[in-house]
Amino acid sequence: MSTAGTARQDGPRTRRGPGQSAVHVSKEDRAIDVIGPRSRSAILRELARRGPLGTSELAEAVGITRSGARAHLDALEAQGVVIGDVPPEARVGRKVRWVVNPAAVEGLLTAIDAYLLGH
Repeated sequence: MSTAGTARQDGPRTRRGPGQSAVHVSKEDRAIDVIGPRSRSAILRELARRGPLGTSELAEAVGITRSGARAHLDALEAQGVVIGDVPPEARVGRKVRWVVNPAAVEGLLTAIDAYLLGH
């Protein structure tokens, strides 16, 4: 199945199964979606260990392209998990240094913990 031309949303979503109406996605599911991809986890780890870092530095450290790193950073930023030192509206042509938002990461980990423990 091709995903060309489709935009991925990283905020609150709904899911729909066959013959079902839309269902609100839980905070646990959202947390797993945000941290889930290995590259995102690696980006968060690098920022926690070495941050603040730029997009190119993160891409190199994680072993992905700069555009791939940027896509992951955009998704992480949309959930408040990382913070750039330049506001989004002022980023054109500017390098951004990224840091982890520890409180947001703790919130995601709490949600994942509750999910895995069946709470």
